[in-house]
Amino acid sequence: MALFPDEKIKLAASDYLMREGELTGAEFFAIKRGLPHLLVGAENEKYYTVHRDLFRKTLADREELVKTLKSLQSDINELPRYVFHKNKPLWEFQKKMEAYDKGEIGTVEYIRMMMNYVGAGTGARSYD
Repeated sequence: MALFPDEKIKLAASDYLMREGELTGAEFFAIKRGLPHLLVGAENEKYYTVHRDLFRKTLADREELVKTLKSLQSDINELPRYVFHKNKPLWEFQKKMEAYDKGEIGTVEYIRMMMNYVGAGTGARSYD
C-alpha cells in the first residue's frame, strides 16, 4: 500500500483502516511516507487479533475518558479566576503566567517578571 501511486486515495484508505483498528500507527506512518520495507517482523495472528479486538472494544470508553479529562482541564483552568480575583497582585501574577504559557510574552520578559516578584519579597533590586 505504501507504493500506491495516488497519494490522496492511499492516505484516505490508510487513515480509514487505522481508525478501524486494521492498521497500527507505525504501519500508517510507513504508508504515508512511502516506505514499504520500513516494518519487518513476524506478526502473530492470535496476538494481533486480541489486541485489535481490545482496541475496538475500548475505543468508545477511551474517547469518553478524553472528553471527561478535557472538561476537567477546562474547569481547572478557570479556577484561578475564582480563587485569585479578590487578590489583585496575585491575579496580575496569574495573568502574566498565563500570557507566558500562551506565548504572548517571551522568556526573557517572563524571567524578568519572576525576578521582580522574588526581589519584591526580599528587598532586592528591580530587573526592569
